[in-house]
Amino acid sequence: MSELNVHVKYDALNALYDLFNGINSNVFDLYKDDWQQKLDMFRGNIEQIQSSLDIVSMLMVWLVVNPNDEAVVRTFIDQHHLKGKLYGGLVRLLSSKHYKIRPCIDDHSHKFLYQAIDRQYMQCHHLEYSYKFLFILVDILHDIDIDKYINLLGKDNTYWLVFHHIIKYRNSYIDTLLCSTDFVTASIAFYSLTQYLSSLITKYNNKRLENQNLEIHSLSGDNLSLDEIEEKIERLYQAICDRLQLKKGPHLCELLMYHVLEINRVCHVTGQLLLNDTLIQLLFSNSSLENMKENWKQAICGAKELLIFFETLQVARLALDELNKYYRLGIQILTDLIKNGSLLLIGNSSVKRSVSDYEYIKVVIGMLSDSLKIELKTILITYRDSLYVSSLDLLVRNSLYIRDVSRYETIQNLLKFI
Repeated sequence: MSELNVHVKYDALNALYDLFNGINSNVFDLYKDDWQQKLDMFRGNIEQIQSSLDIVSMLMVWLVVNPNDEAVVRTFIDQHHLKGKLYGGLVRLLSSKHYKIRPCIDDHSHKFLYQAIDRQYMQCHHLEYSYKFLFILVDILHDIDIDKYINLLGKDNTYWLVFHHIIKYRNSYIDTLLCSTDFVTASIAFYSLTQYLSSLITKYNNKRLENQNLEIHSLSGDNLSLDEIEEKIERLYQAICDRLQLKKGPHLCELLMYHVLEINRVCHVTGQLLLNDTLIQLLFSNSSLENMKENWKQAICGAKELLIFFETLQVARLALDELNKYYRLGIQILTDLIKNGSLLLIGNSSVKRSVSDYEYIKVVIGMLSDSLKIELKTILITYRDSLYVSSLDLLVRNSLYIRDVSRYETIQNLLKFI
């Protein structure tokens, strides 16, 4: 946003929008007297103001100019019966496309959403401090009309209020957020629900590394044994699964899927995956292959994720015909990873992941039946034979040769152990 021109008279409402979207707050010291004048006019003419957005904006101006006036603002809202205007103004501010504040999460891609939520949660102290004038009004609405407050959470396109809610009110009304039609909102709620569980899993993996005499920095104050931590993890997983079994949220299966992949992607440090049988069975019992096929394809971005997918099938308790359909999906994903260059199994590779990818893929192929191995081999050979890797291609189609030669070598190395 361009630097504010201090010679132009600046409307209080527009000033707030710039304050929300990152303009240096010191600039607004220049307008404090103007804001105070507008605030005095607002308080003297409140009965004549009809716009709920104008009312909410001036209440925020009030809290910016006089940040210790929360009790006075609460009384003012009560005396002038502004509950409905407060709700309506906050809805317009946080959900309207025209007045929309910049969302605190910009990357909505499902594959990396968990990391974005984790980063944002770590930065929420800044959000809470910088926009206290907004969150005070939200908390007032929470206290005077909980139904309107919950409705507001569902209409929040910025996700600021959802983060504020899980920080201040923890898991109250978490079921409502889990069942949101908005995937980001549901994901933030799931993050809150599993946050302590994730910290225990990190501690569990640290302990496993210690037991293997590997160098690791232990968490301070950690006196629990490995068995005690594992028992806590199992109890938490059971409690979460019991809760989720009662839910019919539109994104529940995706949330479970990304949780399984993320926990093992980050914490798979000792060659042992962490798979809770109850949670895996809940995932597969609530989803169908057709509904989840594209989600698995989008979420699996490498050999480790593919191994996690195949390991989940071992505990999913699927009927044989259904299990084979998922195995074939895994074969299709494996082929796609080769085609898009996400899986490289090449000799003398500078790609560090190549060595571990060999081991992951060997385990995956070892899970396939003989008939499925034949299917995979046929698919790979057909694709290999379509690549531009001949001596002639090197001379006359050099760019295609460079693109395809690593794919060719990957397939050749795969065929050695199929």
